[in-house]
Amino acid sequence: MTPEQRNLILGILAVLIILGIVFYFNKKNELSPLTPPSQEGEDTGESSPFSEGGVPATSEGGGENSSQSAGSITTGTPESGAEQQAAFNATMAKASEAFVKGDYNLAVKYYNDALKIVKIDVAYSGLFNAYTALQNWPKALEAINQAIELKSSHTEYWKAKLTLLDERTGVTYTELKAVYGSGLAKSDGRTKINLVTHFANIAEANGEKEEAIALWEYAKTLNPAKSVVYQTEIDRMD
Repeated sequence: MTPEQRNLILGILAVLIILGIVFYFNKKNELSPLTPPSQEGEDTGESSPFSEGGVPATSEGGGENSSQSAGSITTGTPESGAEQQAAFNATMAKASEAFVKGDYNLAVKYYNDALKIVKIDVAYSGLFNAYTALQNWPKALEAINQAIELKSSHTEYWKAKLTLLDERTGVTYTELKAVYGSGLAKSDGRTKINLVTHFANIAEANGEKEEAIALWEYAKTLNPAKSVVYQTEIDRMD
C-alpha cells in the first residue's frame, strides 16, 4: 500500500468518526459523555494499524476506565454544555477536513483544540493518526498512550501501540511482550481475541515461532468457532 493510499484510508476513517459523533449527540441532545458507539468486532489480527489506516477510533462499553474515557462536559448549565458539545464537534470536523486534505499539521492543531474542550480517547486517536501520517513516531506514541489511559479496555489502541513499537522503535521482543500482557489484562473480554491474534503475528515476525503457535492455540480456546482458521496458521508454521 502506498503512502497516498494509506493516508486516504486514514482520512475516510476520520470522516466516519466525526459523522458518528455528530449523529450521536444530535440524537441524544443532552449533557452526556462524549463516547462514540462501538463498532469493533473479532478479526484474525493480521491487519496493521499502519497498513489499514490507523486506529478506528471507536470505544467499547465497560472496562476499568470507561467512565474516564467518556470525557464528560461538566462545567456550566446544560445550555453551556450543549455549546461545548457543538464546539467540540465543529473542531473535530475541522480536524477531519484538514486530515483529508493532507494538511496533517493543521489536523494536529484542531485535534489539540478539541482536547482543550474535552479530554476524550477519540480525539487522541485522531491525533495518533495525524502524527502517524507525519511519521512523528514519538508524538504518535504519546497520543496512543493518552488514548489508552482514557480507554484501556479498547483493544484497537493496544494493537496500534504494539505495531508502532514493533515497526517504528527499537524495543525488544521482551518489552513488546510486557505491553501485550498489560493489554491482555485490560482489554474488553469480548474483543481481546483480536489482541491475541495480532500479537501472534508480531511474535512470528520477530522469529518467535513457538510463542506464535502458542498464541494461536490460545486463540482457539477464546474463540472455538474459528478454530479451523487458527489451526491453519499453526499448520503453516509447523
